[in-house]
Amino acid sequence: MKIKPLSSFGRASVVWRVGIGAALFLLLITFAVVVAPENSFDHTLTSWLGTIRTPAIIGIAGSLSMLFDGVVALVIAIAISIAVLFVWGRRAALFLFVTLAGGYLAVGLTKILVDRPRPPLPVFLFTEHIGTASFPSGHAALSLLLFGALWWLIRTRLTKTSARLVLIAVTILVLLFGLARLVLGVHWASDVVGGYLVGLVVLCKGILWYEGELGRILFLSPAKAKSPGKKVT
Repeated sequence: MKIKPLSSFGRASVVWRVGIGAALFLLLITFAVVVAPENSFDHTLTSWLGTIRTPAIIGIAGSLSMLFDGVVALVIAIAISIAVLFVWGRRAALFLFVTLAGGYLAVGLTKILVDRPRPPLPVFLFTEHIGTASFPSGHAALSLLLFGALWWLIRTRLTKTSARLVLIAVTILVLLFGLARLVLGVHWASDVVGGYLVGLVVLCKGILWYEGELGRILFLSPAKAKSPGKKVT
């Protein structure tokens, strides 16, 4: 059985609640980072990662990290958006591109507002774009947005079992991108968590827009929301 599109207020409200929850958690963790930019949790995890780093692990982490670096990320986003345009049409391509662009802007604005310093780096680790602020992780946010948006586009074309398996694979891949940034020593753990939350908030809003449900949730109550195939009187 294939998954049905998001076509009822009930299902749309779940996405909305996830977005609101992620936004509230993001505000909480941002406040914590502003109050205590160097906390014991981040330092403990960073110190532990320092004990397991090897040249091979650093090389793998660096290769993953490069996929969302600057020009490479832009080229990948444009290429995938063009592919989506031909496969699923203009609205799907716009959903993907605008969601990624929105995430990029949200990350950049949050970095400017919080202005958290990067972790101190061992000399053998990658040192690219250390001039930018640390919170939140753009790599974590953009990886969640890209793979999350692609999964949303293909989910209705899969069976429920296949969609769940793909979602598990996507989740593992997104977590690996965040872990790579920690291994490279260019982010604190809370930066990565913050990046995922920024990505989740933007993705949920993008999904609601793509499914045509954003206006209904913002301006209509569940009782007034239009049911599939019926007109609102």
